[in-house]
Amino acid sequence: MGDEQLKHITVTAKNFAQLDLQPGQRLALRYVVMQRLHVDGSGVLYLATERATGEEVHVHVLYPKG
Repeated sequence: MGDEQLKHITVTAKNFAQLDLQPGQRLALRYVVMQRLHVDGSGVLYLATERATGEEVHVHVLYPKG
């Protein structure tokens, strides 16, 4: 499956520690992080797997507000 076909999920971190996710770590009880793909001015992009379906997704974790 090409990257352009992956579902894109956006979440906002509550603190900066939530931006440093490791492979195997769960996110929002729904996703399992596979790898960090990119860091940009708005947050960190991860490749993850949706636990219920096994589908690969992009999860963009935005920097905390404020």
